[in-house]
Amino acid sequence: MHGISCIISLSCDFIISCCGFIIYGISCYYSIVHGISCYYFIIWNFMLLFHSTWYFMLLFHNTWYFMLLFHSTWYFMLLIIWNFMLLIHSTWYFMLLIHSTWYFMLLIHNTWNFMLLFHNIWYFMLLITNTWNFMLLIHNACY
Repeated sequence: MHGISCIISLSCDFIISCCGFIIYGISCYYSIVHGISCYYFIIWNFMLLFHSTWYFMLLFHNTWYFMLLFHSTWYFMLLIIWNFMLLIHSTWYFMLLIHSTWYFMLLIHNTWNFMLLFHNIWYFMLLITNTWNFMLLIHNACY
């Protein structure tokens, strides 16, 4: 009878550990930026798996892993919320980048127009000078 309960306990531990692998696998998928924590979770699940093979005869072992499963689910939900907030935050800064790029392009455009203004003023002054010289040429030709 004790052997059957040990086998059932070991089977439950194995299933719960596999569920932990699945949950942490999904959390790793959603936390590409936080890759170090994914490796920590994978190592932790391997430790839990080997832990279950050694301590399967403890009375409240399955209850403990059941509580760990809910604990992992809670952190998984927090991870999704955190990554969603990071997505909104990054989108906001991306929009600011586009906005700033637009104003930078306008600055270059206006600088170019300002340079054209001085260029045109220079040619206008040359026009006046050349007109004056042309009038002097005609004036001198009359003498």
